[in-house]
Amino acid sequence: MTEESISIAKCSSYKDQEVRESLLKLLDPLGGMKSYINKGDRVLIKPNLLKPATPEKAITTHPALVEAVVREVQAVGGIVSIGDSPGIGKMNKVFEETGMTEISVKTGATLVEFKDSLEEKTCKGSHFKSLKISKDVILADKVINLPKVKTHAQMYVTLGVKNLFGCIVGKRKPQWHYKAGVSREHFANLLLDIYNLVNPVLTIADGVVAMEGNGPGSGDPRHVGLLFASSNAIAMDRVITEVLGLKQKEVPLFHAAMKRGFVSPNTGDARIFGPSISELKINNFNPPEIIDLMFGPPFMRRYLKSAMTAKPKVDHHACTLCMDCIKTCPVEVMSVKEKKIDIFHDDCINCFCCQEICPHGAITPKQGWLLKLLRKKN
Repeated sequence: MTEESISIAKCSSYKDQEVRESLLKLLDPLGGMKSYINKGDRVLIKPNLLKPATPEKAITTHPALVEAVVREVQAVGGIVSIGDSPGIGKMNKVFEETGMTEISVKTGATLVEFKDSLEEKTCKGSHFKSLKISKDVILADKVINLPKVKTHAQMYVTLGVKNLFGCIVGKRKPQWHYKAGVSREHFANLLLDIYNLVNPVLTIADGVVAMEGNGPGSGDPRHVGLLFASSNAIAMDRVITEVLGLKQKEVPLFHAAMKRGFVSPNTGDARIFGPSISELKINNFNPPEIIDLMFGPPFMRRYLKSAMTAKPKVDHHACTLCMDCIKTCPVEVMSVKEKKIDIFHDDCINCFCCQEICPHGAITPKQGWLLKLLRKKN
């Protein structure tokens, strides 16, 4: 088995029986769950639980897939917990609305909220010397990563690697956006360091119903009908991006990963089990609005920064003044003026935390004039 082995299986719905059968078909060429989990292993399952949202909104990992994975881990003797640290909202409400509470009752899996952190040294060649990661993640024997296939305004897509940002305990996330959010590639290197530290034994991506457009919290559900799995989440993320028909050059994570030698420059080097990428390619999958260019002359990006980047724009008709964006902003540049959300753009770091967390889709990226022009040409 190569390090870049990715399995793909079709799954047309979230009906329990179909999900279980598709999961078995997905894992079979990788050796099944027994290849990753031993009897007695304490296994932490990390779904995407961004915020309180019902499964049909395609914001969070579907409970049918979480349940199927839990049962497969239990079948080989693993002791399961399900955990995350949401961007906003009380954890009990997040578990309830996303269907995790029901899964816990049905399977006996323990639900955990990431509260306490442990500081861990990163490996040689990392961009950060140490990181504070959830204690529950560090103390688990094995981590299984269950991302949702979604677009992302800042990082273009949020898949396997980005999902592990949830291993940073809630209140620390805005701090990291402040430290690493000015540069998307700098933030991508943080994500890679987290991925290497957490080191999930298996990543299974929920692409039965994905999210396109204004992701990761306010986009549109899009039926894709696929599950993806690999022990190499970086390589898997690249394959998913190709299946969706999105531009890999827009993904800062892939730029950073290739510079650090984590993946082959050619996705064709990956070993694919299941249907071929060409057979599965999705037509007209709606990408997010890009917030800057990952290509082109560096001097242009430096001297024409305003014209070549996007800024968060508030739709005041859709905004309900719930204040979630103000609470989340890591640089505190958002406030209410004349009963409207106001953004002081001079100090905005374009991390798009506000757009990610807005429950009403009222915040979108507004592109600079040159960025808009260059995007049309590419």
